[in-house]
Amino acid sequence: MVLNLTKRLIGAFENYKGYLPRLEIVDNGLLEVDPHLAKCFEENMFPSYYDQATGIDDIIIKRSTLIACFSECYKYLYQVPNPSKDDLYFATLGILLVSAEDHTALNLNWEILQNSPEKMHSTFKVITLYLTCSISKTNKSASLWLYYRKLLIRFISEDPKCQKNLIKQILDVIILSIKIHKRSYYAGYTLRFMIALLRMTNNNDLIQYYLNKIFHYVRTDGLNDMSMWQIWAQLLLEFDDEKYYRLSIIKLGYPSTSHVYKLSPITVLNCYHQLMEWLLSLGYKFYPGWFVAALLARDTGNATKMKNYLETEIANFEKIGNSRAYVKQFTFSDSQHRKDDNTDIIKEELSDKYMTLKKLYYTFYISDALYKE
Repeated sequence: MVLNLTKRLIGAFENYKGYLPRLEIVDNGLLEVDPHLAKCFEENMFPSYYDQATGIDDIIIKRSTLIACFSECYKYLYQVPNPSKDDLYFATLGILLVSAEDHTALNLNWEILQNSPEKMHSTFKVITLYLTCSISKTNKSASLWLYYRKLLIRFISEDPKCQKNLIKQILDVIILSIKIHKRSYYAGYTLRFMIALLRMTNNNDLIQYYLNKIFHYVRTDGLNDMSMWQIWAQLLLEFDDEKYYRLSIIKLGYPSTSHVYKLSPITVLNCYHQLMEWLLSLGYKFYPGWFVAALLARDTGNATKMKNYLETEIANFEKIGNSRAYVKQFTFSDSQHRKDDNTDIIKEELSDKYMTLKKLYYTFYISDALYKE
């Protein structure tokens, strides 16, 4: 049978449970030292586990299967004369898992989808899985992320009813992709794209969903993730470069609109206070969160207050920051951590925060890089 392995593989990829898949490629040698994993592959060629709590469906394939699939697809795509469209569909999808920048495969796949809504939905599911896989080059592929955005715009343009669930799903996919491979530029680009799209849909509920979900991420997994912190700030403040993303959305077929949704000043102010309360309660020491706090301070009329806070904190540390009395007030409250050897740890934490605040003060109030009140 033509493309036998590939068809079985894509069939498994099309039928994962839930809406949030994750693909892991494992070396065959791992099966020799992990009996449980070996048993999973004995029972199923493509083992999977669906977690109802998280909505994530984990799918595992062997590296040897991946290589065999790629070889099968490559030969069919580039060496078989007059291929059938049905088989070509599987070959184009199969090759993209390994060779995500194969524009021939992408263009042929798009051509096939024009006359098959069913295949378009299946392709979207498969591409979603590729963007959350453990292969870095696939997960971070510029072409696959563009194809993902292209499919998204087609879906919500033709069926506005799917807009809400689909836009929520995209955010979860992006965050999962970033967790798997940090600093994924095109995942971040797609998130900025989605924020611009949200404003064009004028859907306040979706904007609030994105606002809360991204804020949760930067307070947990993304504490020092400058890109995600800036994206959260973009959602609040709408930076000038958002016009570029809106043009990209229109080029992909989404209708142009003259009205772009903006968050109210009171919402931005509330987010600023919420952020400051969290930064201070945690003793947060990283630059990205404080950078966004300073941006929000500038845009909510709190620039002077932020300037005074920075000057006071910097002066306090420079005056008595290394003294035992100053450090003592930051000792751990629970008895398990209340030990004398905490002093050096706390000094280091305070020193990191001091350097962050000093850098922030220089950037905003001395160098005039962003503004000077």
